[in-house]
Amino acid sequence: MSQNQYFRVGAGSVIYNDQGEILLFSRADFPDLWQFQQGGMDPGETSEENLWRELLEETGLTPNDIEQVTKYPDWLLYEYTPNLRHTLKDPNCFGQAHQWYFLKLKPGVEVDLEKAVDKEFLEVKWSTFDHLLSLPDTFKHDVFRALSDYFAKHIKN
Repeated sequence: MSQNQYFRVGAGSVIYNDQGEILLFSRADFPDLWQFQQGGMDPGETSEENLWRELLEETGLTPNDIEQVTKYPDWLLYEYTPNLRHTLKDPNCFGQAHQWYFLKLKPGVEVDLEKAVDKEFLEVKWSTFDHLLSLPDTFKHDVFRALSDYFAKHIKN
């Protein structure tokens, strides 16, 4: 990696329910790509401030919709594939590094993407880590696997 290459930093959330299901979002720019909610950090923001701002912007959810917050103990990063890197506005962005949070949605709260400020996602669905890990988005699989393992050991039980 050269001096002008960098990882974009941000926060991400694994939103889950009482049944241990996780929310996946279909991106507006890549409709076949399902992922967690995540977003880049603004200058001067903490990871927690970043989390709540991006959550509202992308999903319409607020802290009042969340019953429990658990912070993943480490930052996780992934590298873009070379093909993806060449399609980005800044090809020097090598990938992303996120502080992740597990957010338990309060019973009865529904995600309404119409409430989202940004129209980053087309659809939302409840799913499982097993399903997510079976999808072809290989450059994030190490991150998804780490989150899945932590969820199974520390949260789902």
